[in-house]
Amino acid sequence: MQTESEYLANECAKILATLPDYPSIERGNFKISKGFAKKGISDNFWYNPRTARISYFATPFDMEYPALHQFIGNKWVVWMSGSPLECLSMKSHAQRASGHMLIGGLGLGILAWLCAAKPLVKSVTVVELQKEVIDLVGPVVGHPKIHIIQGDVRQHIQDTKSKYDFISLDIWPGIGRAALEAFDAKRYASQSLNRGGVVRTWLDEIADRLSKTNAIDNAVQQARTTRGKMLDQPQMVGNRACELCGAKPFIDCYGFCMECFIQTGICQASGQGIIDKMRRLWDRGMRGELNHLAEPYPELYAHIQNTYPRNEDGKSN
Repeated sequence: MQTESEYLANECAKILATLPDYPSIERGNFKISKGFAKKGISDNFWYNPRTARISYFATPFDMEYPALHQFIGNKWVVWMSGSPLECLSMKSHAQRASGHMLIGGLGLGILAWLCAAKPLVKSVTVVELQKEVIDLVGPVVGHPKIHIIQGDVRQHIQDTKSKYDFISLDIWPGIGRAALEAFDAKRYASQSLNRGGVVRTWLDEIADRLSKTNAIDNAVQQARTTRGKMLDQPQMVGNRACELCGAKPFIDCYGFCMECFIQTGICQASGQGIIDKMRRLWDRGMRGELNHLAEPYPELYAHIQNTYPRNEDGKSN
């Protein structure tokens, strides 16, 4: 019987096998290169849409995937990739695609490519803001069904007279904003749907779960009621995962890790006193005075230590 990691890894491998060949190429502030998930190494998040959960575990076998980077400041930052999290979430979207569809955000074109391959899909219109991304990725995912437009998808929805059977929005740089804004995004996009059409947002299974459990509102209420007491003496918590990103163990901020506590807007909604405490907590983390990880997860601990190495005084470089 397959474990969850084996099942998700095999599903991801099947998706990657269907994608076009992505060349290693650079144009302007963007480039396409290769990403790797190494066997036995825990440095990738995995998404299970059936449980609406993100997991973190060792990769069962070597995997290579395309990655799109943007040059920001003085370094290359991943803009989009074919990592397990991305592939598995894109497959979840593509399963419901049919008819004439609209996609907000091109990325590597993985979703557009998967949808165009479906006989039930008649056309795929993609709206992408960055011209450099279109120039770089467009030729790679060229397909008779795919038509790419430069622009803002919100403006396109407002201006277009076209109606779609399926709309998918993937316009967020991080998990937190996607979960927080999913409801409003679906509402404004629905004006361009045909009758019976569907709007989906990136990782909307997570947004639906958080809505049903009221996790964000509960965290805000707890933070206000306790005046952020949990943030005064942060403790290692190894027996549950962050409600949003699935990371564990982590410094518990009312059920969320520090990053998701900020990204989802929980911190901002909790009041100025909580914001001030969170800033101090975040600064301590950046100085290397806090460790997110513990002994039960040595591979994850090693990955973070390698990503944010310490000086001899124990502070982050």
